[in-house]
Amino acid sequence: MYEATILQARSGDAAFIASIMQAQFRGVVHSVFDRAINLQCAVSGDLYTLMADGMDDGPNTLVVEVPNFQAIGVVAGDPAAADGALSIRGKVIVALTHAAEWRMAPPVPACGHDTLRVRLTAARAHIERYGSRGGMIPAPDGPAVSRVTSEMLQRAATQLLEALEHGDTAAALTHAKQLIGLGPGLTPSGDDFLVGLMAALSAAGPLAPPYQDFCASVVLMSKANTNAISHAAIKMAAQGKVRDSVARLTSELLGKHQGQFRPALDDVLRIGSSSGTDIAWGLVCGLEAALTTGEHHHGSQDRH
Repeated sequence: MYEATILQARSGDAAFIASIMQAQFRGVVHSVFDRAINLQCAVSGDLYTLMADGMDDGPNTLVVEVPNFQAIGVVAGDPAAADGALSIRGKVIVALTHAAEWRMAPPVPACGHDTLRVRLTAARAHIERYGSRGGMIPAPDGPAVSRVTSEMLQRAATQLLEALEHGDTAAALTHAKQLIGLGPGLTPSGDDFLVGLMAALSAAGPLAPPYQDFCASVVLMSKANTNAISHAAIKMAAQGKVRDSVARLTSELLGKHQGQFRPALDDVLRIGSSSGTDIAWGLVCGLEAALTTGEHHHGSQDRH
């Protein structure tokens, strides 16, 4: 017999914490990485994540006071169950005694169109200068396969955005399917771009007509055409649910008061190897598309 490792959750999604405290969560370990453990819920099939210390909060997530997870002996297939704490095959018990509850504050579009366009132009330039290359942002000196992949990503993204701006949902879905599963990384660049894009469309609100049908169709396509981790992120983003750093960036860009969005943007750019860059690019492109679509529908007057 081995002695269970006791870990303390620092913070977590309020709904996930409640399900653990009320003994309503059970599932199985889906995958284990240095900085994350993914659990698949036995009831819904959704993924829930334990993140190592220093990572930000997010939907279906607990941030745990541990530097990494590789040394604690948890493996894919281990059962997980909750009864006031989260137990993984008796190897690890995650206590919630002092965990702070995280609830995402939905971004509220409050600035004028002209102001937002200025911010988005500045954000785009910042991403191009400081973002990771090799995904949505080409690496001119990178391997030929990387350059070709970036060209394919950019072409599909450009066509998708043009279709959205013209209200052609069928064409938009065709190009979205080309992005799903495309590119480097555990969560491919095309998937990360779509996470940012759908977060933007969800947050756009009154800027443009709703995109619920488009987002719902992308979620369905992603289930069959990419991995479960990417699909989970896309599904959450379609509901307007994203990790805290992405939500803060969206709020800074849309906020009424002049904000300094660059620190929030830098936080997003630090996500993964290229995931943050690809998410940020999708977010900026999505907000630009929503603005253009809204102006087509409502006129180009600025609303301050």
